[in-house]
Amino acid sequence: MTCPNCRPNSSMAHPYRFVGSRKEEIAHILNEASRVEAWISGLRSEKAALLRRLNALNSPISTLPNETLSAIFEFACPSPDFETRIQRLTHPRNTFSPSSEHVVDDIEDYIPFQLVLGAVSAHWRDVVQGTPRLWKSIVLDVSPNNAQCCAAILRLFFQKLGLASMSLTVDYSSDFQRSTSGLLIHETIDHLLIERLPRLRGLHLTNPPSAWFTHFPSLSQLISLTIDDNNPSSTEFVLPPTAPLRLFGLRVRERGSPYTTPIQLPFSGITSVMVSQMPFHDAVRLLLNIPSLIEFRCCRPRHLGSTALGTTLVAPVVLHRLRVLELSTPTGNCDLASALIQYLHVPSLRELRWEANHQPLGDAEAFFNRLPTTLTKIDLRSSSCLQYLPLDSSVEQLTLHNCIELHLRAFLESLREKLSQASDCRPLMAFPRLTRLSLAGCILRQFPHGGVVMGNFLDHKRLIPLFVSAMESRRVEGVEFALDMLSGISAHWEPMIQERLREMVAGGFNLKIREGSKQVPWL
Repeated sequence: MTCPNCRPNSSMAHPYRFVGSRKEEIAHILNEASRVEAWISGLRSEKAALLRRLNALNSPISTLPNETLSAIFEFACPSPDFETRIQRLTHPRNTFSPSSEHVVDDIEDYIPFQLVLGAVSAHWRDVVQGTPRLWKSIVLDVSPNNAQCCAAILRLFFQKLGLASMSLTVDYSSDFQRSTSGLLIHETIDHLLIERLPRLRGLHLTNPPSAWFTHFPSLSQLISLTIDDNNPSSTEFVLPPTAPLRLFGLRVRERGSPYTTPIQLPFSGITSVMVSQMPFHDAVRLLLNIPSLIEFRCCRPRHLGSTALGTTLVAPVVLHRLRVLELSTPTGNCDLASALIQYLHVPSLRELRWEANHQPLGDAEAFFNRLPTTLTKIDLRSSSCLQYLPLDSSVEQLTLHNCIELHLRAFLESLREKLSQASDCRPLMAFPRLTRLSLAGCILRQFPHGGVVMGNFLDHKRLIPLFVSAMESRRVEGVEFALDMLSGISAHWEPMIQERLREMVAGGFNLKIREGSKQVPWL
């Protein structure tokens, strides 16, 4: 049967019946083979298009309007995650991190989410390419070997986004600056990137080449900025004074000489600051000179000696707007740290992370005593400060890192104390609002004649009975309490102890005990 769309072709029916020389016949056969191959390829393309359409018709999601699918993509597309970047800057593994699940490892090779969506189907690709808002943020992992590829991806984003503002995250390999002096990414894209700098709303850089700092004055619309600088230079770090900067994070991972890069920020609008490994006196200047601070985090600061301070406190400093404070002080004798603890007042504080390494601690007790009733979350690196928490504290969540066993025992004993009788005839216990106690790192046992032993188990003869007794004193129907043992800490719960705790739960006490992220199976 002959296809009505195909005319008869004698050369196809008899491909080797050819009149001519041997050389001409060979050329003819090769031409015919190429023509047939192209015909077959075209049929395959038609078949693939038909199957794609069939898949789209059979898919329930194909019934969604493009506008709805576009909105779903926008919701799923990862936005510039300032919090994740800050976790990476300020909380390395085993340092101030409640659990390993909160630790952000080095960012691996990244395929832009928009390209992943577009590879699912032709329909999805059309929707992605027709939604400019999906292209408003990009993450690039740049090295000398893939810089040209990253430049092509960035050019695609520029084309799809048009003139709208965007957020840019670039993580550079450690050898990028040595291999590509003076470039931001690649010579084929740098000029377009420089043109768009005034429209950047977010910028997050890891190991940035020094060429970036010369262009910072062009960032006139920047709202969010994080820098993880492994190779700091003496280039001025200056943003336009009118830039609407709100969020700022900086980690300086240099070794040897102190960080000397001048930093000039538009202080008036900044609400969140996170700094790591910065000289302590520079961190304090930021804390005291930014008027609208709501969140301030200072992790692992450097102490450059008293001659480098240039900052002193002689009168109380009240930060009325501050809600979140993470304060880590440098090791050794630091007069500025002592003065800060003595004079700092934070009447609206809600979350405190504390790691005091300086000596002497001075007015730490007075600082903790004047903490406001708005404070509900405390994270302590030094368990010695437990003794300074007032028994009527409003804290709801308490996290202890590398806690000394003696301090933990004293705290568990305090949980059994009754402060007064409430109006409903129930006893008002110490730490009346505490609903979660988290233990991370290890448990340290000190000996009278010196020496410290680190362990990962709660002592079943000392600590476990105290915990159970505290829970029995606090159990009230409908009240909840959670014990989280993180970072490898665990406990041996004897059968009798388990039975006592199960009886509390059966009586309506909402008690949760978790090792890692999992609830213990016997409760």
